[in-house]
Amino acid sequence: MGRVRALTDEHGQALQEAGPSTPVEVLGLQSVPNAGDDVIAVDTETRAREVSAFRQRRQTQLRTTVAPGASLEDAFAQLKRAAIKELPIVLKGDVQGSVEAIQASLEKLSTEEVRVRLLHAAVGGITESDISLAAASHAPVFGFNVRANNQAKDQAEAARVEIRYYGIIYDLIDDIK
Repeated sequence: MGRVRALTDEHGQALQEAGPSTPVEVLGLQSVPNAGDDVIAVDTETRAREVSAFRQRRQTQLRTTVAPGASLEDAFAQLKRAAIKELPIVLKGDVQGSVEAIQASLEKLSTEEVRVRLLHAAVGGITESDISLAAASHAPVFGFNVRANNQAKDQAEAARVEIRYYGIIYDLIDDIK
């Protein structure tokens, strides 16, 4: 959510409005929206917060699962013992396009026996909140062209959450396979 401060087209020219299928850059939002998200104009900031909170709760409900295994090896050991049928993952990437490409590739890996479940997939560096989510869900954290800040590294070490870094999508997918 946020108050739109500026709306520009692909050439950097200011716009007053944008119709359907018009590519624009929006300045003033608090975070990067997901591709395909609806943009809703509301009258008050209170209503905007309500809509934002509802969307966040809905997204968390869709992605949250609790499964054992904080490292990739622990998760695979659990899978072999048939204790779980899902591999939970926290994914952070440098740009939305990379995150979406990785998500699509991970969905293709799912079989009847094992399924990759993205607890959280977002753009930006790995933060303490990502580590907290991973620790609570016993999931590894995968970073694509991003790094964890020092506080997140310390928290991951203390919580024994594995962080893996990648610069090539195929390497990340192969590691999960």
